[in-house]
Amino acid sequence: VHITETWNQPFKFEGVTVDIYSGHYERGNEFEGAELDVKYLGNDLIQVKGCALWGKTREVGPNIGELDFVAEVHSNKAILTDKLFDHKYSLELAFWGSKLTAKEKYVVAYFGMNASFDGEYRKLK
Repeated sequence: VHITETWNQPFKFEGVTVDIYSGHYERGNEFEGAELDVKYLGNDLIQVKGCALWGKTREVGPNIGELDFVAEVHSNKAILTDKLFDHKYSLELAFWGSKLTAKEKYVVAYFGMNASFDGEYRKLK
């Protein structure tokens, strides 16, 4: 595990940083899904913008969830935490090469009903 974590860290060599995080990530099917755009900002910070849709084929249209946050990356993981009333929402992103895994502590009404970022994403670019 330590080797994998170390290998997946941005590489710094004489002022040069190799970015392993930035890219466009997608998951889902024709009914529901999500997209995340990740940008490495340097100094172990990333910016994440995303859109989740549930019910894409419904006549009345899908329920939508959007996010935009900056987080620090530790051991290939970044965590967003927020509160809605007395409920704690969290989203943990884990980066593994061309894949990203999102684990979400879902809070009803944080996004549109059933819109979720939870799941395994593939990096498209």
